[in-house]
Amino acid sequence: MQRLQIRSAGVVSRRLLPAIADSNLERFGSAITEISRLNGTWYTNEQGGVYRPPAGEVISHLQDSAACFGTGQSSWGPTVYTITDSEHLQTTKEAAREAVQLSGTDATILTVSGRNAGARVDSR
Repeated sequence: MQRLQIRSAGVVSRRLLPAIADSNLERFGSAITEISRLNGTWYTNEQGGVYRPPAGEVISHLQDSAACFGTGQSSWGPTVYTITDSEHLQTTKEAAREAVQLSGTDATILTVSGRNAGARVDSR
């Protein structure tokens, strides 16, 4: 387990943070995908694989799309996510619909935006 912690920390410090600093969506997405995979590795025995079925199949299909820059599973699923930009949004939506259909699952597909602002503390 300590090895996974070290690998995850390395991905964050050497890939994720530099990608953010450089505004490089492709490298950011790749790092997010790797972090999600490493997280899933912690729970392989409990969830029946790196990703909880059927999330793994959906993620695999999404990774085949060049419009999806990063993919993963929320903690224990069932939420699967992908990262894209406005230029690739329509293609990503199509890839998501196809991934859900090919995996034989029933899912709601949502498009959301990141919260691109820092935290705010209100004093009372």
